[in-house]
Amino acid sequence: MPKRPTQGGLLLLTLLQQFPATVFLYGEPFFARERFQWSTGKIGLSQAMVGLAIAVSSYIGGKLAHKQNPRAGVALGILFSIAFSLLGWALGGTEPLFVLTFVGFAFFSALVWPGIEVALVEGQPIGRVAHRISYYNLTWSFGSALSFLLSTRLMVWLGLKALLLLPAILYSINLILLRWLFPRHIAPETDTAETVDELTEEARIEEERNKRSPEERRGFRILGWIANPFGVIALNVFISSSPAIQTRLHIPFAEASMWCSLWLFFRTLSFELVRRWTWWHYRWGFLVGVFFVMMVSFGATTLAPNLAVLVTAQAVFGLCLGLLYQSSLFYSLADSEAAGEHGGMHECVIGLGNMSGNLVLYLSSLWFAQSIHLPIFCVLGVMTVGWWTLLRLGLRIRALRVSSA
Repeated sequence: MPKRPTQGGLLLLTLLQQFPATVFLYGEPFFARERFQWSTGKIGLSQAMVGLAIAVSSYIGGKLAHKQNPRAGVALGILFSIAFSLLGWALGGTEPLFVLTFVGFAFFSALVWPGIEVALVEGQPIGRVAHRISYYNLTWSFGSALSFLLSTRLMVWLGLKALLLLPAILYSINLILLRWLFPRHIAPETDTAETVDELTEEARIEEERNKRSPEERRGFRILGWIANPFGVIALNVFISSSPAIQTRLHIPFAEASMWCSLWLFFRTLSFELVRRWTWWHYRWGFLVGVFFVMMVSFGATTLAPNLAVLVTAQAVFGLCLGLLYQSSLFYSLADSEAAGEHGGMHECVIGLGNMSGNLVLYLSSLWFAQSIHLPIFCVLGVMTVGWWTLLRLGLRIRALRVSSA
């Protein structure tokens, strides 16, 4: 008899997948600086390659989730992620193989995300989609925050090479549990009991959605696809710059990821806030305003002169990133007949944001090799273009709203 993966099972799979993925991909800059003495620019170039791999893979994963069983990309991604983790552990002592390991691991890890997202929301009404997306975001973001918090400390406790083996161990658990957490044959969705608060929230979101024309709703989807990747540009450039921040602020290596991971916890808090507060849905002006605040806080984190500024700026930065991500995923999945493809596109543009920001960081570090701050200002310049694009698109959505009133 076919079964349907439960929300709890999919969220457990998400947590078990996200923890090793973040340790591997976000710990890479610290590993590369410690093992190979890479500069911030070279770290940015390697992270740009990872971003490109994620973009291509997420698009493929979205197609698989839409046209075939959502489980297909999940199983394939977990299996080959294990293989690349073992490859890095066995042969990753040289720089070329080290880069190959991370790019390959990123590619196959990204196959997993669209399949889980689609399985969570498939066949759900729009209000319930918002609720499930919130729990999904809370789960993976908490896994990311916890793993990044521990990454440099784990490298100190277990040795640098343990970073390369840890994903293979944890992903093997995922592969074993996949049969029960994500059945091969999926049964139709049955109604689930909901609280009065959840039903009220769903009705409010449904009401907001019905006020918008199909053209407006498509505009909000594009708005999310633009806003979130620029947030990803910011967070990945911050991650690539973290070893330099550690050096500048004289933070011990074992504590580096702790001080540089605080924004992840505030992003998790943001997901809980937007889950409980539904007013933000279909409010383009609010999204554009939050994007601007995110830009300012990004500049403050990467250029922080002391720990107090670093901590405060990360709090604001993380809260803003949560809304940008939630908006992109909600508008991709909630009002779409092709949730798999749109969910894959959501992840794809995240990869493109990762690639673009780190590529700008790398190129500007070549052009301004004598300055540690000018590359950050170059990234801020690119983000300003993104903010202006969002503002123009938002005004176009408002014009559609007025014309349809």
